[in-house]
Amino acid sequence: MSGVEILDRVDAADGCGSVEFVRRGDGSYGYRESDPDGIGGWRCRSQNASRFDSLETARAEAASRIAWLRRELAWPARDLAPVAVEQPVAGLLRCAYCGISFSLSDQDRWGGGRHLRCGQRLIVMAAS
Repeated sequence: MSGVEILDRVDAADGCGSVEFVRRGDGSYGYRESDPDGIGGWRCRSQNASRFDSLETARAEAASRIAWLRRELAWPARDLAPVAVEQPVAGLLRCAYCGISFSLSDQDRWGGGRHLRCGQRLIVMAAS
């Protein structure tokens, strides 16, 4: 994108995306998110068209997204190989890394392939 200066960048722990703070040619500031695979588990709407009068305002608007990316960096199991786990009850899982049970419908605990408390990638298997 021409006329855009990247001022700061925060990358996701798994490298699947980032948030960039930019200054546009017209003097406005903003942030934009990238998710190259389209499956990175972003937790907020795209702000590619965001326009703010200061970098501080752009940072405040992106604060929850930045906090999410930093939590990902703190996951103790983020770099471990995926582990296959069986569902003891339909819709429930027990994390192989931390032992916490959670519902697959809980968006604060399950990211569609990763336990969001510890970062362990899980492959869900039907109970045998």
